[in-house]
Amino acid sequence: MHPDENELRRLLIDGLQGNSDAYRLYLAKLTSLLRPYVNRHLLRVRGSSDDFEDIVQEALISIHAKRHTYEPDLPVTAWAYAITRYKLIDYLRASNRRIPTEPLQETDGLIDNGEQIEAVLDVRKGIAALPPSLRKPLQSVKLDGFNAQDVAEQSGSSPVTVRVNIHRALKALSGWLGHAKDKTDANK
Repeated sequence: MHPDENELRRLLIDGLQGNSDAYRLYLAKLTSLLRPYVNRHLLRVRGSSDDFEDIVQEALISIHAKRHTYEPDLPVTAWAYAITRYKLIDYLRASNRRIPTEPLQETDGLIDNGEQIEAVLDVRKGIAALPPSLRKPLQSVKLDGFNAQDVAEQSGSSPVTVRVNIHRALKALSGWLGHAKDKTDANK
């Protein structure tokens, strides 16, 4: 039986907070997901899976090295599969094998939501790029659930100013995301 998303997230977060037993268990459970994933895709692309264990180990090393980049509100399996996918592609490139044009899909009932995660990360970057006068009202009202009146009282401004700043923030964010998408599309 495969570990579920919540269990993996809990173990990883506990491990990141210093619980070495939880982190070891996280890696063991993650390995049980990565082995069939890599084996299946290597068989499909190469017709054999001789080197799948090497790729799994490379992926685990990379996941360990990048563990500080994990964001707790994102699915840990999608994050780990994305890193593993890149290791698989690196291996195929290094071995001069044809790389499949179709995306590698997660299986065994797990959802491939890599595009959703990338969108969340893009939005976060865009929000972080906003000046504080726009970012704070947007964060408070649209993400944290406060109303404009409460935010106005906390910031010493008027509710109209808060709403105008939210509108400006959304417009700036929309422009920033459109620019980021255009850059991504140009790189394809």
